[in-house]
This record gives sequence, structure tokens and C-alpha cells, in this order.
Amino acid sequence: MSNRTTDATSIPPPQNNFNSFPSLIKFDNYYDSCCTNGLTYLFYLTLYIPVLIVIRRSSLFRHTSYKLMFAIGIMDNISGFVFTFSAGVMSIAGINYSRLSIYRTHDLPHFRLTAHNWLERIFSIQNSLDYPHFVRINSIIRTGLLGTYSMLTMILALNRCVEMYSNRAAEAMWAGSRIYYWTIPATVWGLLFFSSWDVPPV
Repeated sequence: MSNRTTDATSIPPPQNNFNSFPSLIKFDNYYDSCCTNGLTYLFYLTLYIPVLIVIRRSSLFRHTSYKLMFAIGIMDNISGFVFTFSAGVMSIAGINYSRLSIYRTHDLPHFRLTAHNWLERIFSIQNSLDYPHFVRINSIIRTGLLGTYSMLTMILALNRCVEMYSNRAAEAMWAGSRIYYWTIPATVWGLLFFSSWDVPPV
């Protein structure tokens, strides 16, 4: 057997990277592509916000379906920010739920940058990969937001089906302020995840 020691730079990048530009995933510029991903996310976010403004200010907002789509858009932006920003910060800081991870990010030269210094102060990182409570709480927030978003999507699907089936039934179920009562189940569903500690770490 070879007695070669494994250098930190020889550790391959994780394979579960969902990069918008797969061609950029190479060993030499794996971490450099993080900047590209962040800019891509901000670009799509800036496209989303004007759409929400148009929906809110136009006559479309009188329709129940657009009210639901507006609520879904708000939740999509909030959950998207939490999923991408918190996950990115945790990746940079080397926060991992399991000590068994083979990617010891603190050993990589990339994390000797200045950015890691302020992240270290924020999270009080002491060269440990095990942050079960922080990751668990982060997972609870993410799962709760995702639960609310998913329920709102199902309510929108029900709304469209009822609208196509019967205008009278749609008026009875969704007219006026009744649409806002339909958002209560989605809120309660999300709060159920917020109140539970038994969610999987993500």
C-alpha cells in the first residue's frame, strides 16, 4: 500500500452540487463558481420582484388566483433566500451535521480568506464540524417555509379546478375576503413544522 498522505487540495469537490452552469464544475475553480451561483440567484431574484409588483398593482389582483400567486411568490422569495443564503454561509463556514463528513472544509486553503474570519466570529467556529443544534434549527425554519409554500400551491391548484368546474362554486368558496381564510391552513401547516424538533437535517 502507498504511504502517501492525502493533501487537503486533493479532496474532490462534493458531487451533489446543483450548479446552474455544470461546465464550471472543475477541480481548479470549484469554489470560484460559488460567485457565479450567487450572482445567478440574485439575477433571478431581481426578475421575480418586478413581477410581484405588477401583480399587486394591476387589476389582476382582483382575481383570487393572482392573490394566491402573489402569496406564493412572497413565500418563494423568502424560502429561496433562506435555502440559498443560509446554505451558502454554512458551506463557507464548514458547518456540517455529521462529524463523519470527509470534506473537512476548514482544512482547505479556500477558507483562509478574509470572509471566513467574520463567519468564524458570527458562528463562534472552533474547528469543529459538528453543529447539530444550529443545523437542526436551520432545518426547522426551512421545512416550515417549504410546508407553507407547498400548501399554498395546492390551494392554488384547487382554486383553478373549481374555477373551471363552476363559477357559482368558485364565487361561494373564494369571493371577497374568503380567499384569505384559505391561507390559514397553509400557515398552520408551516407552523406545525416550526413547532417540531423531529425534522430531518437539510
